[in-house]
Amino acid sequence: MRIAAAFLAVFIVACDEGYEATVRNDLDQDVNVKFAFDSGQLVDEGRGPLHPGRLTSVGKVGGPGEHPTILIKAFDLQGNLVFCKRLEYAEYKKTSQSSPLPIRPGVTCN
Repeated sequence: MRIAAAFLAVFIVACDEGYEATVRNDLDQDVNVKFAFDSGQLVDEGRGPLHPGRLTSVGKVGGPGEHPTILIKAFDLQGNLVFCKRLEYAEYKKTSQSSPLPIRPGVTCN
């Protein structure tokens, strides 16, 4: 019974895949970062304001074979949209601590 439970736990973890984008605040102001996958509801990244020059990651755990798009929005502390970018999986899977997506001025959502 214990062996079956351990095998099941390993199998479940192995089936989960992470979908994550790393972003850097290149603005001269603090922003709140929100994101959504596949046109879902915006989720606050949850760590409070992102200071200029700082990095954060946004993402989810999903199933293998998924290739969700991600929508990343940044709002100033008054709630005004200052950045918006929609990325395909191939674009954001390459982001990392050393190669983040820069949050820059301009709203670019399509």
